[in-house]
Amino acid sequence: MTELFLHNILSAPVLSFFLGVLAVRIKSDLRIPKVLYIGISIYLLYAIGLKGGAALAETTFAEILVPASFTLGLGIITPLVAFLFAFFLFRFSREDAAALAAHYGSVSAVTFMATLAMLGSAGITYEGYLPALLALIEIPA
Repeated sequence: MTELFLHNILSAPVLSFFLGVLAVRIKSDLRIPKVLYIGISIYLLYAIGLKGGAALAETTFAEILVPASFTLGLGIITPLVAFLFAFFLFRFSREDAAALAAHYGSVSAVTFMATLAMLGSAGITYEGYLPALLALIEIPA
């Protein structure tokens, strides 16, 4: 357990996060160049798409039907509940409630990839079609 904690806390994404927090706290002007940021974003999206597509090609329809149905269902329910709460309970404007609902319905691809990397480094297996489910859950948001 301690070894896994140290492995994760000393990983490049976590250390980069702490560097960003430190840069904000000391009011540094540290920024990733926009071109590099766009390149990294495109790389991550292609990696997710290629990895998910390759695993999806090896998956039968029956095998992915239930997980895909639940994923799509949660992808619809989450922003819908967020919208209803924001609009009716908290009296947000329709536009603000919709923006909040889209935010809660969206999934962080970077967090997803970091989680898959952590699972892989810990030797924990997972279904190869998970990146395809990531793309599916983004549709309602």
